[in-house]
Amino acid sequence: MNRDFVIQVYGAGPPPPHNFAVNLSEDKVLDPETKEMVTVFYLLFKNSKFQALPRKQLTDVAVWLKEKHDQMRSMGIRVLIQPIFDTQEGLQADNLKYKIQEIINKKL
Repeated sequence: MNRDFVIQVYGAGPPPPHNFAVNLSEDKVLDPETKEMVTVFYLLFKNSKFQALPRKQLTDVAVWLKEKHDQMRSMGIRVLIQPIFDTQEGLQADNLKYKIQEIINKKL
């Protein structure tokens, strides 16, 4: 997938509401079905800032994330909504969220 095309699709439409910070990131991963490397894009945001939003703003941001995800998927872009856990509070070493965060920390 052409990165310029993905950036153009991501930039289309309104920005995230309430000045909420969302970053577009990408990674190459092995497709388990085709055994080929594919590019996956991520809509990244800090979970603590998302959780701290008032209910109405949280809903607005969640709807924007879902709509952006659906828009990008409809254009054939592999994209995931991915919160970044910027605190280790409540995460244990055997917890899946902890393991995912450790992977993210290594890639950032």
